[in-house]
Amino acid sequence: MDLKTFRRHVAADEAEVEILAIDPVIYLLRVNTGQGAATRSSILKNPKGQNWVFRSLTAAKTQLIEWQVRSALLVQQSAYGEMVGSPGAQPDSELRLPLLLRPDD
Repeated sequence: MDLKTFRRHVAADEAEVEILAIDPVIYLLRVNTGQGAATRSSILKNPKGQNWVFRSLTAAKTQLIEWQVRSALLVQQSAYGEMVGSPGAQPDSELRLPLLLRPDD
């Protein structure tokens, strides 16, 4: 999803924004639009068409505040299912933490 489309969805209050914690220094923004079976997920792209990568949670939050996003979810994947010695086919587990975004944070 490009920035123009993202901002249109945010202005119309049609987007759920997730900050994906991929690595300690890689954060991506996933944008969910629609509801139920019609939900679409897209990674926010920069003007060059590449994934918009933030190097810290603070950088991602600061940019979202500038774009007037009021809330987001921090999503961290757990590597529990990939641990050595654990039975195969563990269900995916992720931490989903709601964040309120305010300019004074």
